[in-house]
Amino acid sequence: MRAAGTFVVRVLSRPTADTLTVMWREPARCCYQEQKWIRARAEAPGQCALSFASFKAGA
Repeated sequence: MRAAGTFVVRVLSRPTADTLTVMWREPARCCYQEQKWIRARAEAPGQCALSFASFKAGA
């Protein structure tokens, strides 16, 4: 489990090489118990919720 600021992301499973099932929670705002994340190319620059690494569009 990782926490940064006020959110927490926990990897629940990795069904395939391109997908993760995660629990995503931000206290007093939202909680997603089993959210499926799929690997894809970034449309805009940003920061990874799991590693906090910055990335560029197209990465």
